[in-house]
Parts: sequence; C-alpha cells; structure tokens
Amino acid sequence: MGKYHDTLGVSSSATEDEIKKAYRKLAAELHPDKTGGDKAAEERLKVVNQAYAELKKGNTDPEPDPNMQDDLRDIYETMRGFGSMFGQNFTSMNVPLTVLLTGGKQAAFVQIPTRRGNMVIFTTQQIMVDIPRDHPLDKPLKVNVNGQILEFSVHPQAVRWNDISMDHERTVTISAVNNRYCLNEVITLDSFDAMLGTTHTLVHPNGKTLNVKIPENTKPGQIISLAEQGLNMSYGRGDYLLHIEVTTRKLNLEQIEILRKAVKEIDSKKT
Repeated sequence: MGKYHDTLGVSSSATEDEIKKAYRKLAAELHPDKTGGDKAAEERLKVVNQAYAELKKGNTDPEPDPNMQDDLRDIYETMRGFGSMFGQNFTSMNVPLTVLLTGGKQAAFVQIPTRRGNMVIFTTQQIMVDIPRDHPLDKPLKVNVNGQILEFSVHPQAVRWNDISMDHERTVTISAVNNRYCLNEVITLDSFDAMLGTTHTLVHPNGKTLNVKIPENTKPGQIISLAEQGLNMSYGRGDYLLHIEVTTRKLNLEQIEILRKAVKEIDSKKT
C-alpha cells in the first residue's frame, strides 16, 4: 500500500469515491472544532490533507510537486461540501438580522491551504464579508479569497435591543412559514386600546417606522400580519407577525365607577 493510501486508511485499489469518503471522515474527526485545538490532531490533519491532495493527482509516493494550484482548488471544493460539519468556515455565516436588512460588513473565518514543501498547510484567516442590503436568503454570497471563490449561505440571527423610541427592550425572532422567512415580535397593548382599536407605532429592524392599525376587539394571542415586511427570498418575502399581549390598565375608584356606568349603559342597549 502506498504511503498516501495508508495515511487515509484505504487500500491501494480504492476508488476515487472511497478516497474522498475516507478523507472527509478523517478531516471531520481531526478538525479543531472537534479536537479543541489539540496540536497532535492539528499536525495529523496536515498530513491527511497532503495525502488527499497527492492522491487526487494520482501519486502514491511522497514526491514533491511544484504545481499545487489544482490541488488546492480540489481541497477548497471538498471542504465546502462539508456543510455544517465545518460551520461558518466554509459554507455558512451567521448574520445579525439588522445587518442583513440594512447591509454592512460581517466577520467570517476561513481556512486557507498553502503549499510548504510536500505539505499542505491550513491556516485560519479572518475576512470581512460585505453583506448587501436585503440580500435574498436563498442565494449564497460569493467571496474571493486568495483567488478562490467561496460561497457562504447566510443564516439570520434574531436580535434584541433597547429601542429608545419605544422605551423598552425588544426581541425580534425569525420563523419559516410557507417556505418564507417571517419576523416575529410580541407587542403589548393596553386593554382599552385592544377593545377600542388604535394605531401602534413601531420601528422595523430595517430602521423604517411602521404605523400599524390595531382593529377593535383585538384579543390576547391574536396575530396581526404585516404583509411582505419579513425577510427577502428570490421568490418572495415573508411577513412581519405581531403577536398580541394585552395588559389591564390600573384605574382609580372614580374611573372604575365611570366604567361601571358605561358598561351598564352598553348592556341596557343590548336588551
């Protein structure tokens, strides 16, 4: 058995698919995210990467090869295929909701392969990725890193912030409804506003002010849907779902008496 086959634990007659499967298994087991940064595992991963790169060229002996560009490209393609196994490094990026809606820069970490003698060395590098305003979630972001195009799928993160304009902390979460990403927020109404109807003003996470009509006789647990105010997809936009809570207003004795009289008058008109 050749040195590189032995490194990957496959026979010298192994097929390309068997070699790739063995490489992916070892690379996943030895990745720093799984080993906690163990130095021995890190060195072993370097050897595994080298073996895979050489076998991709058809080599079974550790002879130097001055041309590594194609091998590095193959390794990039393989690593990109690992998906959640490698988290943010190659395929996915968590982006705060406000950045996704308004645009901005987001840090990401990638592993860069370079050739040192017969070894393929991976180094972790932080890059800043430009997030376009309102980027469709189903379209990957393409980033050029040292001449290699990496694709990042974007995952929105729920946000919590102190909204000065509304004088309280707000939390906006994300949910999938009918293959679209909706925003969700709980809003609290005064009991009289819920009964009589009102206009509720809130600031969308994208910074825009929304004036929401609250209909009469709105009940606790009711959901008011703001159409197409959610997250963007290439085939449509989700809604902004407002989940209603109602609080009871504290009244003084005089106000309670006025309310009782009003209720009696209302009841008398029913009969």
